[in-house]
Amino acid sequence: MSELQINTTITFQNAWDSKTKIQLHQGSARSGKSFALLQFLIVKALQNDGLLISVVRKTFPALRTSAIRDFKEILRGLDLWDEEKWMATEHTYTFDNGSVIEFFSTDSAEKLKGLRRDILWIDEANELTYEQYFQLAIRTTGKIILSFNPSFSVKHWILKEVQPGDDCETFITTYKNNPYLPLEQVRFIEKYKDTNPRYWQTYGLGQFAVNEKQIYNFEVVDDWDWDRSDFVGFGLDLGYVQDPTALVGVWRTGETLILREHIYKRGLLTNEILEMIRGNVQPNDPIIIDSSEPRMIDEFKRGGFPLAKPVKKGKDSIQYGIDLVKGYNLIVPKSCSNLIEELYSYEWMDDGNGNVTNRPIDAYNHALDAVRYVVMELLNKKKIVAGNYAISIR
Repeated sequence: MSELQINTTITFQNAWDSKTKIQLHQGSARSGKSFALLQFLIVKALQNDGLLISVVRKTFPALRTSAIRDFKEILRGLDLWDEEKWMATEHTYTFDNGSVIEFFSTDSAEKLKGLRRDILWIDEANELTYEQYFQLAIRTTGKIILSFNPSFSVKHWILKEVQPGDDCETFITTYKNNPYLPLEQVRFIEKYKDTNPRYWQTYGLGQFAVNEKQIYNFEVVDDWDWDRSDFVGFGLDLGYVQDPTALVGVWRTGETLILREHIYKRGLLTNEILEMIRGNVQPNDPIIIDSSEPRMIDEFKRGGFPLAKPVKKGKDSIQYGIDLVKGYNLIVPKSCSNLIEELYSYEWMDDGNGNVTNRPIDAYNHALDAVRYVVMELLNKKKIVAGNYAISIR
């Protein structure tokens, strides 16, 4: 193979020199880490026969407009792009030596548990759940590379489960490590020094800042003695293809709620949901369900759960329910990975200028909606006392 001349950044050298199994590439905005990691993977594919390299992101639209676009740009810049080697239906590129770089998202469930690979790169790795990462990692024989901006909670699974390992190395880069960044983009980032200190900390310095947008504070515990708490009820949020069906149990001790994830799965039909509920719920346990599905609620009642009922919603009910939940301390066992991921990721919107609003982003909220249903119906003091009056008779 002829010698290649590549203009790259320090991230390429960091990836090349690292001797650990896992690499974490944490960076500010426009640090050039993603582009350099693609260059690294391309060189690895060219130098080693028969490698399988997987490039993964949470959604395919994001993958198509970032890593795939940059991958093609790099190969064209090196005069190596061959349209016949690109299989558009499978999103794979096969090199002359048999090495393959494949691109897929975690929407492809079969890919998560598919063939083993030699190298794995997950871009914006914080968007995945720990379970998704685990399924990919256990099928990777060589390097595992995770890249991300530090725009999430310091209690995220990347920092709690992956980074502390002996075979993991962390590299931090900023926009100053990217000599190819246009001056106007440098100025755009640097304006946050004065206008938004939190953005400057994350997107300028590549460091974690307090996540003011995170809606709930909570504590993760190894396990819980359920006999120490009073059972309140189950919440059920119904999904299908895009959104999961989520069943969460809620227990209470004083001003603390203990949350337990029982079901979190996409693609479930009504009979499958009922079957899974029967394995977790007793016939006389209350189940509070999204009121938008009255037919499903009737089916649950007929299916052996007479206390299934809809949550009553009104104007601003989401905000109201969030406020009720925030009135409690929240505890979650560490085995409830999807619920924990939602708690880390459920955030308030900002107004576009970095100021946090009181409107939640409609994402990462399926298990949390189930919790909200229970609190609104079964722990709402206004509803509990509604209709009860003390009358004095003389």
